[in-house]
Amino acid sequence: MNRIIRRSAAGPVLAIVLLVLAACASDQDAALPSCPKASILEGTSTLTRFRDGPGQDLTDVNFTGQIERLNGSCIYEVDSTDAGVLHMDVIVEVRVDRGPANRDRTTRFEYFVSVLDANGTVMAKEVFPFSIKFSGNGTTTRDTDAPVSMIIPVTAEQVSEDFSVFVGFQLTPDEIRYNREIARGRK
Repeated sequence: MNRIIRRSAAGPVLAIVLLVLAACASDQDAALPSCPKASILEGTSTLTRFRDGPGQDLTDVNFTGQIERLNGSCIYEVDSTDAGVLHMDVIVEVRVDRGPANRDRTTRFEYFVSVLDANGTVMAKEVFPFSIKFSGNGTTTRDTDAPVSMIIPVTAEQVSEDFSVFVGFQLTPDEIRYNREIARGRK
């Protein structure tokens, strides 16, 4: 699997460049394809992390998290045959709520970004650590991680709709089971 996903420190600069380029776009540029759709993978938008041990009641909750928003932008670099690469940045915004078991006012979790082709085959998946600190007596906070940059090879036969980008919390088997029970109304 080629490494096509990475965390970018140049995201804010790239976003400014994209805005300038968009403002300068000509009618000919209007035919450029759109970005691939970025979505939160079903069942991975929420995370309930419990303190270590067997308990899973309200007093055992370390924190809960919700992926609230995805923002993205892209630039195509193609040659005269329409082959080349698609540069795409995705920015993840997360809300976390501190639970009664959280004593250090910090949350640590991971989220993933994956790219799928038109057949649903995973072309690349990367997992990113993220830590959020609560300030003062706050019990809810929001934060945005550094942009995740992807470079996706494209051919003339491919369009942006041929690719999908999925984002979600990297859940343990127990966390997946818990999310499914919540969805079924069993918790």
